[in-house]
Amino acid sequence: MTEIDSIVAERTHQKFLLRATIRRFCVRLFILYFFTVSGAFLFRWAEGMRELEFKCGVKKVRRDFLDTLWQGSQSSYMKEEDWKSLARRRLLKFEEELHGAFEAGINSYSGQKSWSFLNAIFYAITIMTTIGYGHITPITALGKLLTVLYALIGIPIFSIILGDATKVISRGIKLFLTRNGDSGIVIDDELRLPLKTALLALFLYSVPGTIFFYLWETDWGMMGSFYFFFVSTSTIGFGDLVPQSPLIVVIFSVYFLFGLALTAGVLSLIQEKLENVMRVLTDYVGDILGVTTQCPAPHPRE
Repeated sequence: MTEIDSIVAERTHQKFLLRATIRRFCVRLFILYFFTVSGAFLFRWAEGMRELEFKCGVKKVRRDFLDTLWQGSQSSYMKEEDWKSLARRRLLKFEEELHGAFEAGINSYSGQKSWSFLNAIFYAITIMTTIGYGHITPITALGKLLTVLYALIGIPIFSIILGDATKVISRGIKLFLTRNGDSGIVIDDELRLPLKTALLALFLYSVPGTIFFYLWETDWGMMGSFYFFFVSTSTIGFGDLVPQSPLIVVIFSVYFLFGLALTAGVLSLIQEKLENVMRVLTDYVGDILGVTTQCPAPHPRE
């Protein structure tokens, strides 16, 4: 077998491994979606009833307040002082109900539910990815307990699938870079690339998402859209920018999954580059402070 035949056979084998990795990733992704939907049902059941209870209470007090105002305005026997006193009492009760609901985490009193099924899916995704935007949180003891239990199982499951996504990205990029022959890059599951290449890949990957959110979320702007992409894929998740429709996050979940894997790989490469810098800087600052930073060699066992 010639050298060219050997290279062709190796690339064919690597393509076979990539297809096998993609198939395994798709099956596990289906399992992840099933786990996400199951969690959404649980969170909606645990939190939805409590939310409905608070909103019904607020609506009832508001309705009674309006009825009181109307009846008082139509009454010719009620003095102005009496009507104002009654209105103040009803208004105070309404304010107390609003304050109680707000303290319990209800920040919307419209007919739109905070714990809709899509929002519950969004919440389950933020738990497993550890992004945690914080725009929706559980208020019941049961919901908080379910969150802890769900995280204990969901985060490891997501980490496994994130590892599969990293393998797909690594093999796909390396096969693309070595398409014209051997370039010294080893095709394996580790996302070890030149830092400039990895940064370029991350930037190019962020472009479609940035443009979409720039067009969809009209008040974000281009920089805000790119900022949202990076804050999400780096799992910082401040929560200052959150898509108005949770359906968008569900649709883009696979896109963000690969973004998380790619961003994690790039940050790992940057960390490796900074290791030597930090070592030199640590020794320098240690010398200034008079602190020994070198670890002593272990004593040989007798």
